[in-house]
Amino acid sequence: MLKISALSTILILLGATISQAQQLNVIQVKGNRAIVEVQTGEKLKVGESYSVGKVDGEVSLDPVAAGKGSRNYLLGLDLSLSSTKADTAGAQSTMVINTDLKFGWNKKQYEYGPVLAFDYSKSGSLKPNYTWGAGAFGAYNFQPNIIGTDLIFSGDAQFVFAQTKQGSADAFNSMGLTVGPFAKWYGLSEDHCIRGGLVFSWERTSPATGAVTTTGVEAVVGISTYF
Repeated sequence: MLKISALSTILILLGATISQAQQLNVIQVKGNRAIVEVQTGEKLKVGESYSVGKVDGEVSLDPVAAGKGSRNYLLGLDLSLSSTKADTAGAQSTMVINTDLKFGWNKKQYEYGPVLAFDYSKSGSLKPNYTWGAGAFGAYNFQPNIIGTDLIFSGDAQFVFAQTKQGSADAFNSMGLTVGPFAKWYGLSEDHCIRGGLVFSWERTSPATGAVTTTGVEAVVGISTYF
């Protein structure tokens, strides 16, 4: 893909415009500068850089902020506070604090990658549980996640396999799944977003007393940086 930047500046004719699929006419070339005419679409912004690619065999231009990355990778931190209840008789509500650290790949329409999870939970007078584990996450973006798009809605899912420790008892296995809608807002920076969502959570634990399934709804907030 060709990237038009400070080293390869396009001087756009007055009135030139752009859409997702365009025809480009090169009017004049001098060194690494060119005058290009673009056919129909939305107005181009003077001084803005664009990356050039192809969509269905036709030329496509995506805006690229000067000096910025292209959101190819992400590093994120998510936090959630929830109240869940097990499916066993007489079970008490459990307060859960979840912390997730993510690294991922952004493919515009899709995002995915590994996740490390650290949880703290407390149920009534029982000793607290500490959980650590690893898994994977995925997201489908309803708008392509590219530089220049400030608000993106997505559907996210995450699966984690973990170990849980309660007091002096032996650690036991657990696995969890969360699914729900999210919104990412890049209003303060092209490279950093604030995200939030509401997810349905499912967790299956296997302590010595027998397997327990826990479900609930969680509000999740986080920050991510893209590079």
